[in-house]
Amino acid sequence: MERTLQAQVDGARALADKAEWLVVMGGYFRDIDDLGKATQCVHDALHIYRHDLNDSHPDTWDSLCGTADLVEMAIEPRAVWEPMFQEALAHETDLLGRDHVNSLQTVFSLGSCQILHEACSRTQGLTLPLTIETLAITGECLVRQNKFDDAEVSLRKCYALKCQGFGPDHPNTQKTTSQLSTVYIKQGQFDQAATLNQQVFDVYFRTLGPTHRETIASHINIGHTKLLAGQYDDAKVFYHLSPRRHPAHHVLVLSPPSHARCRPHPSRVS
Repeated sequence: MERTLQAQVDGARALADKAEWLVVMGGYFRDIDDLGKATQCVHDALHIYRHDLNDSHPDTWDSLCGTADLVEMAIEPRAVWEPMFQEALAHETDLLGRDHVNSLQTVFSLGSCQILHEACSRTQGLTLPLTIETLAITGECLVRQNKFDDAEVSLRKCYALKCQGFGPDHPNTQKTTSQLSTVYIKQGQFDQAATLNQQVFDVYFRTLGPTHRETIASHINIGHTKLLAGQYDDAKVFYHLSPRRHPAHHVLVLSPPSHARCRPHPSRVS
């Protein structure tokens, strides 16, 4: 893949095309966690847009955002990357309007999620990924601020929209289910948290299989919740894993008896 992308960069006749392929190549390196090469690619692209093309190409500001994002990922101070986002947002707003998806994406990168959610709900639709993700991140921030009631409202709405947009079994949907269970734990609502953790486990067991790490982690999470609730005997069941190892994946395999016992009692299902 790297050679293919490099061939496209080297073979580009127009500077704008070369910059575009450099951005694509940077995205590839970012996806494989090679941030050094990713940063070099986007810096090279940004140099073309800003110096060779004199800020005249509309993709200049998207490239600037990508550069700022990588700078932030490199744990640089806010004073380094925030002005880059602000400059990009100012130009995108002038060129495209405040409600354009490019402008909204930059607002998302800046972290202004509550403001962004209002704009996305009005202009992009409730079930589009950007709209939904703003709710999820808002919920996470509220949890960190110990505003658990507000976080619950945000995450419950996010979960409903993800079920509608992605489907109830989608990994992104189950991620929000796990986040909501964390809120319930913080609130001391252990039975509700255990029920949600059970839901996550059931989905992962069915869709990913018993040997997947997410399945095993979600199984242990049920036990952890019951442990916090003081249900020590019940918790032991969920910490029990078969000593057998899967020959291909070398991970612990849930024993069938454990899976059979991990259904919650009907009286505890809301």
